[in-house]
Amino acid sequence: MRKIYLALFLVVTACLVVLILFLATRNNQPGITQVKKDGKVITIKWFRVGLPEFQDNDPILTAIQTKTGIKLKFINAPWDGWLDKINLLITTGEEVDLVMLPYDAVPYQAWAEEGLIIDWAKYVTKSKHPYLYSLIHSERGRDFWVGGKAVLIPQITAAGTWGLMIRKDWLDRLKLPVPKTITEFRETLRAFRDRDPDGNFKNDTAGLYAGFEEGPGGVNLIMVSPFMHAYGGIVGPHLYLQDNKEFYYEPEISDSQREAYRQLRQMYREGLINQDAFRVTQKQAKDKFLSGTVGMTMYDNSPFFIMQEMNDKKARVIQIAPPIGPGGKRGFRGAPRQSWLGAVIPKSCRNPQKAVDIFEFMASEEGRRLVRLGVKGVHYHQKGERIAFNPQIFYKWYGTHEFPASWGLTYSGIDFINTIKYPDFEDALKRPVYWKTGDPTLESYGEFAMFNREFVTTSPVEINKIPGISSLTSQVSTALSNWRAKFLLDHDIDIDAVWDNYVNDIKRSGVAEIMRLLNASTGR
Repeated sequence: MRKIYLALFLVVTACLVVLILFLATRNNQPGITQVKKDGKVITIKWFRVGLPEFQDNDPILTAIQTKTGIKLKFINAPWDGWLDKINLLITTGEEVDLVMLPYDAVPYQAWAEEGLIIDWAKYVTKSKHPYLYSLIHSERGRDFWVGGKAVLIPQITAAGTWGLMIRKDWLDRLKLPVPKTITEFRETLRAFRDRDPDGNFKNDTAGLYAGFEEGPGGVNLIMVSPFMHAYGGIVGPHLYLQDNKEFYYEPEISDSQREAYRQLRQMYREGLINQDAFRVTQKQAKDKFLSGTVGMTMYDNSPFFIMQEMNDKKARVIQIAPPIGPGGKRGFRGAPRQSWLGAVIPKSCRNPQKAVDIFEFMASEEGRRLVRLGVKGVHYHQKGERIAFNPQIFYKWYGTHEFPASWGLTYSGIDFINTIKYPDFEDALKRPVYWKTGDPTLESYGEFAMFNREFVTTSPVEINKIPGISSLTSQVSTALSNWRAKFLLDHDIDIDAVWDNYVNDIKRSGVAEIMRLLNASTGR
């Protein structure tokens, strides 16, 4: 009997040793920083632009602090006056540890040369910071080295950050299928406008609602880009690499673009698109969709989040693929290779190593789950791979469709970039991880982006980093805005008659010089 007890004792002891070793090592995964035994909490001040404030006892920030021993304190600047604020912050040495900023609008190269921002590579190691190490040593990361120093971390973005939304309950009430071809789309828009889809016996519904206004005189057609693409057009300049030899910058001047403008004008004049589109911003158009009187729009978030904000709580919204055109073409707007946001560490940072560590944690799988999904058991529950959100808790804390932490930190639109499994950054970026809800009406943002990226053309290079090019692209955008308004609003204009004038005007605005700078900077 003693031998049996001894054997049982040895087995239990062995199990306890294994368990202790497991618990001791599982919290030392690459990219995860841990609370020190002394429990000391370090505060990292993180500057962001145009984002909401956190509540003091925010559960996500509390979870991050518990896990890392780092307390995040966010300093948020409004879009109005942000540039002056950042310039003062960097040049005067105001105490801040991380700064997220639109890098194409600031002289970060000059800041680096003057020693005003810190070299990330000095504090990044391959074993402890797999995401940052992979990124800064990748081709795109090298674009932001100055004088042999990695001075800026670009925020990588998903391509499919805009999608086409439709009222599925309206389709069901009118006994209409989900439209697929451009002809079916136009028929659906007419039905939404004319057949009382909300059943209130009033003539108060619209088909497609879009906002074209973009600042003084600006005209942005992103919200009708699926219809332009169906007819062979594009919205916004696209970059192409021809025969692997030369970059070509094509700003809406192809022959098929002419037909796309003809068809879009026809849709606009028929009333399938709201007639006040030129006086409506993108945000106002999205708000109109939320009001419940619009059947279709472009939106930059998933149906789950949209339905939480709809005035009509019985509304059912789904995302759909863009229409297939007569020639089989379809798509959304083109997307840049990288985001326009980046992170720098100013010389005023009190603890650069901890700033790097918390950035790495936010890019890790655990950190991304926190900023994308929230706290498990609080914001969502999970069974297998299926995620079920808790909208009541979600809106109690944030009152919005998106966690304040999920935008403007590390990377955007992608749930997780696994640089541990795929150390080559470009390889990892081709294999993004998205967490699924298992319900097409309750998509996570990652599912939404994943669905849309199939229909997006991604530019082969980021051009905003090239000196002198941003002012030229602004000139092209201004010229395009002027002509877009003429094509859609001027009833007397003959698109065919003025097309050559249009193409020449766009080319004169800086297209040739953009291509020269682009190809020279890339060695082509």
